[in-house]
Amino acid sequence: MGKKILVVDDDRSTLTVVRNILQAVGYEVVAVKNATECFKRIKAGGEFDLVLLDLMMPDVDGNRTFKLLDKVRPNTKVIFMSAVLPSEEIIRYQKSKGIKRPYITKPFTKDKLLGALREALGEK
Repeated sequence: MGKKILVVDDDRSTLTVVRNILQAVGYEVVAVKNATECFKRIKAGGEFDLVLLDLMMPDVDGNRTFKLLDKVRPNTKVIFMSAVLPSEEIIRYQKSKGIKRPYITKPFTKDKLLGALREALGEK
């Protein structure tokens, strides 16, 4: 079975496209529409190799979601996907954890998505 990826984005079309791309190359994907659902999955025992996290969400923004996620699952790798950049503080922190590309800018291509993901997971 492939690595398990949690995709968190409030945009349904983004969730669908990203899920389809990742499943087509063998990843196990759970897609949720907000931070609340993300934490329900985590609290229910969900273990993920990587989280793809939108920054601009209506319930809890991606920066805050990341900080909360890092407290409960500090070893989970996170890549942001957004039209805006995460804070410099978070970018530095992510890089210190070995994530060379801590975010991908929307709109992104399939190759950019898979490249960032594979690099973060050590698959390149």
